[in-house]
Amino acid sequence: MAKLFIAGILLALVVSILPMALPFSSFIFSMTSLGLKQDKNLNENYRAQIVDYSPIMHPWLEVIEKMGIFERKVFMCTEINLESLAGRSIDVKYDAQLRHDVRISETKDIIFNNETDSTLTLTLFYGRPNKIITFNKTNGKISLKAVPEENVEANTFHSERIRDTVFKDVIEITEKHIEINNGKYIFKAVIPKSTETPVLFVQDQVPLDVLPGMYPQFKRLIVITPNWTFYDETLSNQPKDIDCAEPIASSVVYEFNRENGTIQKDSIVIMGGFPEMKFKK
Repeated sequence: MAKLFIAGILLALVVSILPMALPFSSFIFSMTSLGLKQDKNLNENYRAQIVDYSPIMHPWLEVIEKMGIFERKVFMCTEINLESLAGRSIDVKYDAQLRHDVRISETKDIIFNNETDSTLTLTLFYGRPNKIITFNKTNGKISLKAVPEENVEANTFHSERIRDTVFKDVIEITEKHIEINNGKYIFKAVIPKSTETPVLFVQDQVPLDVLPGMYPQFKRLIVITPNWTFYDETLSNQPKDIDCAEPIASSVVYEFNRENGTIQKDSIVIMGGFPEMKFKK
């Protein structure tokens, strides 16, 4: 009986502390880097951050104007805001009930588009589709534009680098570096931030529409893959009486350039093998 009494006292003590613990934790998160999920220096005048100061709320976006030793919050945008700005009816009360495509917490990068006397425009980079947010400085209103699925502009520029015969410091992406969570591909190979243009060899078969969204923190990315389209077509057209014939080796080299919320792509197909690759140690 005494043990039950002591347990009851302890439980009551914990329950009485919880209401104070929530604001205390919010204070700690707001005063330290614990509440900072993403911090992006947009240019010399602005920076953007995704913050989460409360354990019972989802992150939101803030854009900060740099004013010497001081800073001023220009605007903030929650995930509920994104849902309402998209022009859809809101039948959810909490951010956690929103779809993944409107969650700020799913944003991979924040890109500065442009600024005028009255507006400031950013892109929330999700991989695909992305979202363009325009903040009106005059009336404080926010408008949202979703970049359509075809935001990857195929062969709109000519890349000299993908036509190299030798690629150095290539990072190999194998099955152990790939995780699939709710249909989303997560790549776990670590790439140093100082790398100007990473070169990746993706050994496993990954959907083509996933490649442009890999490692969005880099403006340029070169990806080398086996020519899975050629392999699949060759095997599907293979006569039924031939069981063990294999197609010739083939590869594809892509370069993705990310600028102003769009992705430019150039690619070449190599029949008969792969380019020479010197892997990063």
